Amino acid sequence: MKTKLQARGGGASALWHIFSEGGVGPFYAGVSSTMAGQAVIKGVLFFVYSVVKDVLATSHTAAPGASPSMLDLCIASAFAGFVASFVVTPVERIKIVMQVADDGFSSPLECAREVVRRDGVRGLLCRGINATLAREVPAYIFYLVTYERVKQALHGAGVPPGSLLVGLGGGAAAGVMAWLPVYPFDVIKTHVQLEEGDKDVTMIEVARKLARTRGPGVFCDGLASKLARAVVNHITVFITMEQLLLLNY
Repeated sequence: MKTKLQARGGGASALWHIFSEGGVGPFYAGVSSTMAGQAVIKGVLFFVYSVVKDVLATSHTAAPGASPSMLDLCIASAFAGFVASFVVTPVERIKIVMQVADDGFSSPLECAREVVRRDGVRGLLCRGINATLAREVPAYIFYLVTYERVKQALHGAGVPPGSLLVGLGGGAAAGVMAWLPVYPFDVIKTHVQLEEGDKDVTMIEVARKLARTRGPGVFCDGLASKLARAVVNHITVFITMEQLLLLNY
């Protein structure tokens, strides 16, 4: 829903038209690539975040078991978002093209082949990388710092590690905070990744075109559906992560 609203606008009436024409099928376009891609993206993200956070913790003297400083959390989050962006870009290029295509693709592999045929390997791997970095780096700072602070507050209030309440409260807050400040960059990224051809269109060119043709409200198209998804998505992510951490301990 979010991608279709960003690409085409029209609000609920546009979504109803898509449903009346194709049923629920169009709303699940790109789902397999998203599932596989998110598994890799979140794995890379949390791995890099954990490693950088540990390196920063050992680089200065701190009491054993002390909570990471705000600066350490921001640096680790930003670095994790930077690295993850290079995985996010091709995954979301395929997802966006599949979700917006009128005729549809039989599989993510077919879509990837078509993107490579039209834009080359670089077009698959790199188109939209600047917009992705502009979104992912600040988004993951808000995302991971929010979660860490909510988690610390809940633990301080007596909620035990691994409690579902930690994933529930922290995941919901983190999901919202990851998207509200950076959502306009996501709209721009969607349109950058829908472009084709040898010339890479810039974020500023896309932003100006969108504002001129669809007005400033375009930068909020699909926000409600994105936030609804983000809450459920990241509650699930953090509950799963906390349970896996308990198993590791």
